[in-house]
Amino acid sequence: MNHRLTKKQKEQIEREARNQARPNELKNTISNNGTVGILGYLRKTGPLGMVIGVIGLFFSPYFWLGIALFALGAVLLGIDIWKEVVIPKHSKRGKIVFVVVSLLLGTGFLFWLFQPVSLALSALSIIPKYGAGSNPYGIPWSDEYSQLDLELTNPSDVDYVDFDAEVSTDLAFEGLKQTYGIVPCTIVSQHNIPAPMVQPMSGVRPIGPGKSIGGVPAGPVSVGVGTSTEQTYRIRCDKLAANSEVTFFGAMVVMNPLINGVPPQTLFGAPRTAKWCTIKARFTQLGRPRSILISECQIGRRCTL
Repeated sequence: MNHRLTKKQKEQIEREARNQARPNELKNTISNNGTVGILGYLRKTGPLGMVIGVIGLFFSPYFWLGIALFALGAVLLGIDIWKEVVIPKHSKRGKIVFVVVSLLLGTGFLFWLFQPVSLALSALSIIPKYGAGSNPYGIPWSDEYSQLDLELTNPSDVDYVDFDAEVSTDLAFEGLKQTYGIVPCTIVSQHNIPAPMVQPMSGVRPIGPGKSIGGVPAGPVSVGVGTSTEQTYRIRCDKLAANSEVTFFGAMVVMNPLINGVPPQTLFGAPRTAKWCTIKARFTQLGRPRSILISECQIGRRCTL
């Protein structure tokens, strides 16, 4: 009996063998014919994921997405190195070195990611007695003002870059000026406030042109729209240097409330000291965006977070 296979039968057997081997090929990193399998493709995208993750780190709204992509890319790259480089060498020492290096890199990354950050806030408030015409730190003084001395401290050994903070108290600000700091800061109110205007009056008839508040004329005046009073001030510094502080001088007022929707006869009440101070800060530390909220720190205390 002739048991030799025909050419057609051989081709049929080869097709069936290929069909049976195809599922196993998908599980392999690189198939026998050199094409990349599914898992191998995912591992090869590891470096791309790390690159996308690094880009995401520079954009605060996508920081954690960038961290996730970077971590996923690092894991896939590590698997690729393990299977393509470490395993084929059959070296026990190589495996130990790979594991130790991976642990060190992972620990360093986690330390950078979750390293604690600290900021200290302290404030004092008094009702000073300044003489007529006093202009402390460029703020024209009034007997209706109380004084706020504010200090922000970076107690760490690392600079805080692009320091951006919002400061508020239970009183309203009439002005805020920097008094000390290695780096000068920009201070603005939270809202765009129109400059106050005054108009000399004779009874109900205006006399002459209206003038800015800096040129208040003698005699009866009518105060126009605008006030420098603000509940929150924003402080922006290019850098809050390591182990350093910045200090500020503020003029505070008590705002008389509306009564049944009717404005008070006098805008400001009798001066009093502030009770607390709140700061909400955002900055970058070692390339990592940070945010800190110190809420209602009592006047006279040093609050650290």
